[in-house]
Amino acid sequence: MVKPRVMYVDDSPANLTVFRHSFDQEYNITTVESGARALEQLAIERFDVVIADQRMPEMTGVELFELMRDRYPDVARVLVTAHSDQQVIVDAINRGKIYHYCQKPWDHQEIRLVIRNAMRANRINEQFALSEARLREAQAVARVGSWELNHQTKELYWSEEIYRIFDRDMASYRPTLKSFLQTVHDDDREEMIRAFEVHLSQRMPYDMVHRIVLDHDVVRVVRE
Repeated sequence: MVKPRVMYVDDSPANLTVFRHSFDQEYNITTVESGARALEQLAIERFDVVIADQRMPEMTGVELFELMRDRYPDVARVLVTAHSDQQVIVDAINRGKIYHYCQKPWDHQEIRLVIRNAMRANRINEQFALSEARLREAQAVARVGSWELNHQTKELYWSEEIYRIFDRDMASYRPTLKSFLQTVHDDDREEMIRAFEVHLSQRMPYDMVHRIVLDHDVVRVVRE
């Protein structure tokens, strides 16, 4: 069985030594003394969990995790601090998107439980990402997409294939019920609206073939 790869970041050499001696039989441990060194290691090695002390010179634990959030989103981040600073915890959650927060002196069993749960969460996230990728591939091959409607805001949530069908950019276009209906062909719009109203009021599915008009008067036939 492959050991989980865990990095511990702390500016105290004594804390690094204690952590390694406490857990190196169970995990593949790397210890570094600063956030800068942690980023260097992350650039060359893959880690499952990074545990970092909050109060370090030059770069705090929250600042490290804020950088990791976008660069290494799949690595679970655990903050350790000896201070019960509510603002630090808030920043760690909002800015660093931490997985867990531990208070010093850390408890061996708590650290083990956190790492075990983080590994389980990583596996679930990987399986979910794989399922989503397979769904996108299947939808692209079949030219089938999926969508959801926010009944309060009337915003639509489209799958990647729906964006392709409508020739819209996922990064910039925000579909709504109104903008969708505006693309429906004039001769089909009234029937489409009736079908939607029945769907919204009675939560009943509908099956309808209609035309959509895209940029440059491109017309496509779709089935919902």
